[in-house]
Formats: sequence, structure tokens, C-alpha cells
Amino acid sequence: MVGIAPSLTPPTQGQASSANLGPSTSSPLHGTAPSGTPGISPPHHHPGTTVPSSSSLVHFSEFTVTSSCHFLDSDLGGYKELWQFSLVGFIAGKFTGYTSISKYVHSTWKCNVNFSMHDSGWLIFKFTSELDMLAVLNGGSYHVFGRLLILKHMPEYFDFDTSDMVRLPVWVKFPNLPLQCWSPLCLSNLASVIGKPMHADRPTASMTRLSYARVLIEVDLLADLPSLINITLPNSVSISQVVSYESLPRF
Repeated sequence: MVGIAPSLTPPTQGQASSANLGPSTSSPLHGTAPSGTPGISPPHHHPGTTVPSSSSLVHFSEFTVTSSCHFLDSDLGGYKELWQFSLVGFIAGKFTGYTSISKYVHSTWKCNVNFSMHDSGWLIFKFTSELDMLAVLNGGSYHVFGRLLILKHMPEYFDFDTSDMVRLPVWVKFPNLPLQCWSPLCLSNLASVIGKPMHADRPTASMTRLSYARVLIEVDLLADLPSLINITLPNSVSISQVVSYESLPRF
């Protein structure tokens, strides 16, 4: 049985809550501070999106009467694509602090990424390209001062309710899995016993490392996760497949 979800500490009052990390910031993707606001940069955006630093708001009187409103896709404007290459995550256990995470990300990931902290405790990592985001997501696991940094792709319209932290992606190994059973369907069947399959790593997909298959699976951290899975092969022979959880958080 895995422990309960962690207790997260939001940034302390007066502490910086975002930073642009990575190589040179002279790229067009990095805005400059608006006039009269030294040291503050507007949100970074992807090519083709326009997000004004300040905009006028409109009063829709019909919504005042109904006490509800309906957002259309066109209402989102450039904000819809603004966060499409973003990861959310948290530190398992005691929070290591904003500065330590910033330094770790800068020295380890080596790409353009904007790091912010939400008051709910979630860490937000916004990338300028899908390639960089996937390289980081697939490159784990990551430990900051010995504490596991757990990451997942930010879902569309992500709700920062901390209760969602009980379902997170975990790398799982299946050592000595028969080589004929490395097909995407077999791996999907196997991973589905544990949780929601996401994808296999490159050495598994290309079969360039044959000692174990490795799959990223979204699991319920409060569930009893199996250490063995019974498999019935096409020849009716049954085997017990060992399951190894590579980056399961310990709280």
C-alpha cells in the first residue's frame, strides 16, 4: 500500500514564484519588460499566439442575471496554446525550496523552461517546444536533494486541486518479459493491470535493450500496486511477470 499524498508547502510571502531557466533569453519567445515595469517580463508565448500584457474587459450583463457563464473556444484566444507544452509536478516529501528547484532544473534539463509555483503546491514548468517538454518528461527520474520530483503533462483545463496528486505517472519495468510479448498490445494489456498506460520508452519500442520492458503508467498512489502479474501466453502456458516500480514516491 502506497502512502497518502504529500503535504506541499506553497511559496512563502515575498518569495519569487517564477523564473525563466535555460540558455539565452534573447529568443523572440522571450518578451521584454513593458515600459515602466522594470524587471518584469510578460508571459512567454508560442509563435503565432498573441497575448496582450494588458487588455480591457467587457461587461456581459446577461451573465449577471444567470449567475453563470459559458466560455467559447474563441474566447480563449492565444491563452489556449500558451500552456500546451507544460508539465506540472511536485516534490515527494518535504519541500526543497524554490531556489533549489530552479538551480536543479537549470543545471539538469539544459533547455528553455519557465518555472512557476502555484499556491496549491503544484510546480509548473512551461517549455517553448514540445520536443524539450517530451525530452524532460521521458528523461526521468529526477531527484532534488534526494527528493523525488514527480512530473506529468499538464492536462487541458487543469484543475490545481491537490487531490489530483494521488494519480501520477510512474515508470514501471517488466524484467525478463518474453521478447515475443513486447508488442504495443501486449505491453498495453500488461500495463493496464497496474493503471493507465501512457507510452513505452525508446529502448523498449526499438528493442535495443532486451533485459526489461519499461513503460510509463499513470497509477493511483493510494491503490495496492501488484508486484507480480499472472500472464497466460498464446500457447496456454502461464507465467508470473515481476513488476518493478522505478520511481514510486515514498512519503
